[in-house]
Amino acid sequence: MNIEIKIRGINDRRRDLHSFIEEQVKQLKKDLPITDAHVLVEYQADVAPAFWTCMRLAVPGRDIFACGRDHTPLAALLKVRKELEAVIKRRKGRLVSKRKSNVRIRSAKGKQTGASSK
Repeated sequence: MNIEIKIRGINDRRRDLHSFIEEQVKQLKKDLPITDAHVLVEYQADVAPAFWTCMRLAVPGRDIFACGRDHTPLAALLKVRKELEAVIKRRKGRLVSKRKSNVRIRSAKGKQTGASSK
C-alpha cells in the first residue's frame, strides 16, 4: 500500500502528524483492501475552522473519498476517518444485499426451500 501525504501551511517537520495519518489509513485497511491512499492536510487562515483534510482511497471498484474541516488537524483527520468508515460500511452492506437478492426461489409448483418431504 502506498500512502501519499501532503501537508500545506503547517510545519511539515511534525512526524507525529505523519505517523497519525499512517495509523488511521492502516486501521481502514482492515475493512477494505486499499492499494493507494492520498491524504491532504491544509491550514487555511482565512476560513474557520482553519484545518481542512481530504482523503482518497484507491480500492477495487470505485475509489472512496471524504473531506472534513475542524479546529485542529487531528480532529479533522478523525472526522474524515469516521466518514470513510461509514462509506465502507454502506458499500459492504450493498454487497451483502446483492448476494442475498441473487438467491433463486423455486416456483410455487415445486418444493419450497426448507420444507421436508413426507
